[in-house]
Amino acid sequence: MSTDTLHQRRRRIDQLGAMATGAAALLVTATALLLMGYLLLSMIALLQPRQLSETAASKLAMDFVPSFVGLAVATEASVMIMHDLQLQALHADSGEPLMTLDLAPSAELSQARKPVYVELGERDILIIDAATGVGYLRWPASAAEAGSQMASAEVQWFKFPDADAGFDTAAAIPLQASLSLAGERQQLLTLWNTGRGNKLLLHSLQLPQAGQPFELQLLAALDVDAITAYTPIVAGQRSSSQQLDWSTLQISSLLADQAGGFYLGLSDGMLLHASTLADEPDVLAYAGQAAGALVALMVMPQAGVLAASAQGSMQEYSRTADGLLVPIREYVCGHDTLHAVAVDNTQRWLACSADSQLRLFYLSQSKPVWQTGIDTTVSAGDEMAPNTDRRQLVAVQAGYLLLVDAQNTLHSWTFDTSPAVTASSLWQPQYYQGQVQPQWQWQPQASSQSPPRLSLVPLLFGTLKAATLGLLIGLPLALLGAIYTALMLPRRWRERIKPVVETLESLPTVTLGFIGALWLAPVLQNQLLSFLLLLLLTPLLLMLTGYYWASSLRQRVAAKVRPYAQYALFLLLLMALVGLGMLLQWLFFNGSFSAWLETGLGWTYDLHNALLVGLVLGLGIAPSIFALVEDALAAVPERLRLASLALGASHWQTVWKVMVPAAGAGILAAVLIGFGRALGETMIVLMVSSNSPIMASSVLRGMQAIAPTLASEMSAANPASMHFQVLLFAALVLFGLTFVMNSVAEFFRLRLRKRYQS
Repeated sequence: MSTDTLHQRRRRIDQLGAMATGAAALLVTATALLLMGYLLLSMIALLQPRQLSETAASKLAMDFVPSFVGLAVATEASVMIMHDLQLQALHADSGEPLMTLDLAPSAELSQARKPVYVELGERDILIIDAATGVGYLRWPASAAEAGSQMASAEVQWFKFPDADAGFDTAAAIPLQASLSLAGERQQLLTLWNTGRGNKLLLHSLQLPQAGQPFELQLLAALDVDAITAYTPIVAGQRSSSQQLDWSTLQISSLLADQAGGFYLGLSDGMLLHASTLADEPDVLAYAGQAAGALVALMVMPQAGVLAASAQGSMQEYSRTADGLLVPIREYVCGHDTLHAVAVDNTQRWLACSADSQLRLFYLSQSKPVWQTGIDTTVSAGDEMAPNTDRRQLVAVQAGYLLLVDAQNTLHSWTFDTSPAVTASSLWQPQYYQGQVQPQWQWQPQASSQSPPRLSLVPLLFGTLKAATLGLLIGLPLALLGAIYTALMLPRRWRERIKPVVETLESLPTVTLGFIGALWLAPVLQNQLLSFLLLLLLTPLLLMLTGYYWASSLRQRVAAKVRPYAQYALFLLLLMALVGLGMLLQWLFFNGSFSAWLETGLGWTYDLHNALLVGLVLGLGIAPSIFALVEDALAAVPERLRLASLALGASHWQTVWKVMVPAAGAGILAAVLIGFGRALGETMIVLMVSSNSPIMASSVLRGMQAIAPTLASEMSAANPASMHFQVLLFAALVLFGLTFVMNSVAEFFRLRLRKRYQS
């Protein structure tokens, strides 16, 4: 084969190789762009406004003016509308009437006195009437059941204990009622007009289900005129009392809390709270004063309360341990009359109508997630009797939003019940029930006490905290080791040490995490003081060892062991330092320094903490930084070192003033690459940290980072859920963080290279 043919073949091979390399580069670039585009689209979908679809708008019977509306949701959704003695069932998706039930045959309700309706859960309703007592009705579970079973449904009636109530219930009128779950039983709070004043009754209620009989037991009774209000508690002391003038005030709303106490909303906008109705019934604390009468009170998680005023504003309060009611958030439904308000049984969604507006709020965000205009006018053909109570009714439950407007038309909407997420909820501190200060929290799974909390700040904080601690521990080891290996050790030792370190770089991170979680964590807990002494005093030991070795000690050591004696001396000093820490811990800290930190200083020590993460992560990234820094130093031209030595500089001066600055671009790139690896490290942080989203400056507390969260929660999250979309957004944040950091590293690397090339 001729030389020209060989050259042509090699040229074609080189061209094919270049084309393959270019195609692979384009494929990698396209994949990265597609991935970034997918994450950006997920971010747009995450933050776009929520849309509701209206499924029904049906006209109710004109002789059927509702006073109560509720939802029963199972396989199908049915709407229950109550007015006096009639209960009507409709299909929530179509508005088609299913059945109307007349309660008159099962009760002797007085037409002159309207009964009070209270909803329990999704399928139960209580009817409070003076003459008959308490009626209990269990709704159908679906629209199909409503059509087949409503005809045979009956209300079970149970008499009030007249003698225990302290007044004649036959002559009294029930004004309001409220229910709350306290343990396994319901607390029923009722307000009565006895003819000689108003009276509050608190009953314990056991519903007739699961083979248990219906029980109604009076716990306490209180005359409203005896109530005295106290200003909020300050430093455990109550200030002077305020006698209320009940001749001008009225109880416009009431609520039984979950601890046996109650809230009262007054006509002048004052909110009262009593911890109990029995022990000190006349001692109450009050919170603020709204612009108008408090027309509705609703229970919130962790002993909180939502107070809605007649002027369209709704204030959410959090109750502290010392009894204070602290306002944490305000929802504005309008600036005119509030017509209706409702909270779903998960305590996540709030619906209200006012100012010709229907608004839907996610409880924890002040701005509405959706709103629409509603018609509040009544046409001439729809006019009712002059004394008819025209009202709007609102209900929200299980992804359904209902409205009965002033024209007696039922509107039904469906919406996605996944948590509402905004830029504010992702990055700014939020008020949560049970806390008086705004906080960042990551709690993707809802509980009975709180909705999901999806703030990315705790994850970002944990990511930066872990990477910074890992870099602080790993960088000195890697940087000083690489400088010593590349510039001070003989060549034969360098050729042996570098492959060993590169082998350590290939060690799986899951192995390091396993060792750190199972072995190093208890060792660090038991020998924390020794480790802190090592961390703080090792540089001093190095300097002392070098000083005495260079001055006089070296000459006293035998020549055969002289090359290794300085290392043995340093190891002996380290062992002595560890022994000193163990001795001090046994003498002064009762054998455990970590336990003393908790008992003596009140510092919480987590077994898997940020210090442990930084230690293991530093050991994980140190080999890669070492290899890159060593290569950068080895690439410095030999003529620079020789020129420095020829000009009279010492070996130490040559290293720190010539060789290290010349390799500055490579060293900076190695540091930033190591930091980027620490940011994206998954298995070490997942196994060694407590994986709890704690935002604490202490290195003794646990933490949670973005990469381990993606690894542990992505597979369990529903791809259609808001949790999954927030995780994708977190991946975009991590991607953007590493991209910016690498871009900055490349910028400085090119500048330094250009500087030292001249």
